[in-house]
Amino acid sequence: MQADCLIAAVQMASELGEIERNLDNIITLSRQAAQAGAQFIVFPEMALQGYHHSQAHELAVAFDSPPVEQLCSAAADLQITLLAGFAERSEDGLKPYI
Repeated sequence: MQADCLIAAVQMASELGEIERNLDNIITLSRQAAQAGAQFIVFPEMALQGYHHSQAHELAVAFDSPPVEQLCSAAADLQITLLAGFAERSEDGLKPYI
């Protein structure tokens, strides 16, 4: 038997380069969606750093960086699947993963 699930799609304006502010907004909106029963919460591309193609390299963060760890912790605490886009710094540092 297949169970129903609730998916929340978030539309938000991320401030370019304002990782802490954007992170706070993502976590706040995730809490609200989880309280409303959402199990999957989907955010826009580059929600963490804000989107600008020419600055993705400068704003990229490592996968094990504190902001990404906070997203993982929030998802675990809320018992949700959180899809939040960010630019990840590549190991060679030449080109970010988006």
